[in-house]
Amino acid sequence: MRSFCHGVGVVPQPSPARNPGGDCFACSVTAAMRFLFGDDAPSFDTVWTAFQQEQKRDDGSTWLHLSNTWDGMKSALHRLSHDGDWPLEVAFAMVAPSAEYREMFSYSWGPRVSGYDYARQLDAWLRAGNLALGEVMLHACETGEWKIDGNGKAVRNHIDHFWLYDGVRCGWRKHPSVDGARSLVYQIHVVDSSAGGRAFWIDVDDLLHRHGAGAWWLVRRKDYGDLVESA
Repeated sequence: MRSFCHGVGVVPQPSPARNPGGDCFACSVTAAMRFLFGDDAPSFDTVWTAFQQEQKRDDGSTWLHLSNTWDGMKSALHRLSHDGDWPLEVAFAMVAPSAEYREMFSYSWGPRVSGYDYARQLDAWLRAGNLALGEVMLHACETGEWKIDGNGKAVRNHIDHFWLYDGVRCGWRKHPSVDGARSLVYQIHVVDSSAGGRAFWIDVDDLLHRHGAGAWWLVRRKDYGDLVESA
């Protein structure tokens, strides 16, 4: 088996939650920052505040809006880097068939890519010193993007959670019924703030199909290493 994992520590969501819908967005970033900056990392409260964006009313007054969205994740990471003392290199990446895709979307359940391509590209990003943040549907759905409701109507599932990815591994799995048969399986290591905090390996095909994983926000320290002379 081949394996690489940063070993990021889990940051559980607080109870009671600060945001009624959950605080996974801030917990995932806090976990990343603690791994990257150690004791100098920002507090959970500082990270949570970075997701607040000032909005202006018609009368000129302002109010704070919690932007815990895909685009809000990028804004929070840049705010921590530019306004704080945590220099980050932030990048957008996805396994896509063309260069038309823009970073304002997480592309849940699409474009259709192979688990092999997804895992191999993520493995390369992680080995280059990055951590990956992605949107998913927390509770897996066997039917993927679409499900049938109680009225027999097809309805779309939706993304509702952020996960941090810090590892990729691959190995052979025996076939459950065919003696001697086996297949190559790629798995992604997930750092999850839900259920009191947990970390686990998941088959990449389950991550893509059942949880709707798509693009990544990638973060690493700007000072991750010095340039070296070639051999």
